[in-house]
Amino acid sequence: MSKKKRNDVVNASSSAQPASRSAAAASTSASAGAPAAAAKPGRLARLPWNYIVTFILFWIFCYCIYGDVFARSAEANFITTSDTQMKFLLDKSWGNVYWFSRWGLLVFDNLLLGSVLLSLVLTFIVVLADRLLGLPKRWCGTSALISAAILGWMLSRGTNLYYKSEPSLIVLIPVLVLVVLAVLVLVKWVVLRKQPRKAQAPVGVFRGLFPGAVVAIVLFAGLTFYALKWNENVILTARMQNRTLVADWQGIIDDATSAKRPSRAVAAYYAMALVQTNQLLERLFDLPFDFPDLELDKRDGNEEYGIFLTDASLYAGLVNVAYRCGMDHTVVNGPNLYYLKCMALCAILNEEHELARKYLHVIGSVPFEQDFVEKYTPMIEDRELVKNTPELSCILGLAPLEQRFEQNYVSPAFLGYNAGLNTGSDPSLVTALTACIYSKDLVRCEPHLSIYAQRHPNNLPPVVQQALFLASRNSPTLAQSFPDIVRNQQTVHAAFIMAATPIVEERARAFEGKSDKEREEIRQEYNAKIRAALRDDWIGSYYYYYYCENNDRNQVKPAGSSKSAVN
Repeated sequence: MSKKKRNDVVNASSSAQPASRSAAAASTSASAGAPAAAAKPGRLARLPWNYIVTFILFWIFCYCIYGDVFARSAEANFITTSDTQMKFLLDKSWGNVYWFSRWGLLVFDNLLLGSVLLSLVLTFIVVLADRLLGLPKRWCGTSALISAAILGWMLSRGTNLYYKSEPSLIVLIPVLVLVVLAVLVLVKWVVLRKQPRKAQAPVGVFRGLFPGAVVAIVLFAGLTFYALKWNENVILTARMQNRTLVADWQGIIDDATSAKRPSRAVAAYYAMALVQTNQLLERLFDLPFDFPDLELDKRDGNEEYGIFLTDASLYAGLVNVAYRCGMDHTVVNGPNLYYLKCMALCAILNEEHELARKYLHVIGSVPFEQDFVEKYTPMIEDRELVKNTPELSCILGLAPLEQRFEQNYVSPAFLGYNAGLNTGSDPSLVTALTACIYSKDLVRCEPHLSIYAQRHPNNLPPVVQQALFLASRNSPTLAQSFPDIVRNQQTVHAAFIMAATPIVEERARAFEGKSDKEREEIRQEYNAKIRAALRDDWIGSYYYYYYCENNDRNQVKPAGSSKSAVN
């Protein structure tokens, strides 16, 4: 081969090599481009979506659905650094554990922070349980069953969660479960750390959400349904007690009127708010009074009334009764921040300066309670501040003028005192009249009716007119004194009786040939039927309440009875 040809071959070969390298580089670049293009969804898929969804749902439940109960539990939380003050707790079994967990419960003084932290604990329980079980990625999150069971236990406790019980269990139990799972996961890691891991195929974002997130959604829906359906009164009672501490009376009224079937506690706080807003006679019977039975732990025989007895007595003007109720609860169940605040107010209202200072000092030793102490400390010495505070001024206006023992009135005292009131101030005329109307004691109600009607001839609430008509049937004096009211109410009463007659006649036919026990069962059945039939048209009227609701035959107990007197 000639020199020229050899040079041409070499040059051609040299020129071909860069071209092949360029092609190879292009091929390599193209093949690398595919993963790069898929990197973005790959990163998205690597996010723990099941756990993110689980956390969000837990937070919604803990903050929006059941947050009022958790906040009320924090109000029951008495915790200080003093061994002497905490002796009642430290002397119990697991006392030190409860003491530490009460510090954790303080986070619920800020409901947003508390709900976030509790939701994180519940979510980490899910994460650790998944790790312990070795679940594949697409099944991660199904261990939310464990956290949901913890919340379900809290729901099953109802008001017992904070009432006469250890309130810090809402923190203690989730944390204990978390610690146990963490230890088990650590042990598993130590034992299996040298074994090779199985590679898992990548899972798309939405495919990765199933079924873990679906389980969380179903559990959230179930917990929410249970809470709103079966624990509505538990939530409302806790919310109303929280509102009472800040004197949000209109909020309490709105809460009560939203209840489908309010409990006694809901009705009691509703009545308190109506007293504070001067709407008692106008709006008391807007609620249904077919009270459901609450499932409460039986401890001292005063279970359901104990929920609201202290507050109801205080805001009825019976400061000494309220103080006794608060002290009884403290002695039997241990110091409780909610009741300590109530007793501090009682001491201030009674002008017991040293006692008020002691209570405020004890309350001030609890973290995050300085606002309460700073608000009420000046009132110890300055009576004008008390009189200028609307809710406290209202209590003073209802203070008893009769010097009689609590046992002289039917129980509960806040209602029995007003029902049996003979001497009182002008504001107490409304509460006395309402108590008699509520207890259906129209004989004792007659003088109150007469006085109130004379003082408000042109502004008589419909309920008072209806009670006056019913009382006038056995009182010629009332009938002669208020002929226009009696005449007008005859028409309204006749319309009510006409609406109720078909069901009453049907019940009479059902009674025929039945035993007393069977008749009692039929009576209960038809009581429910007549309430349902007349409620939409007649609720709010006294006729509906008088004939259809609160029909316990032993409704009013004699003075000195150990049982509650008014249903």
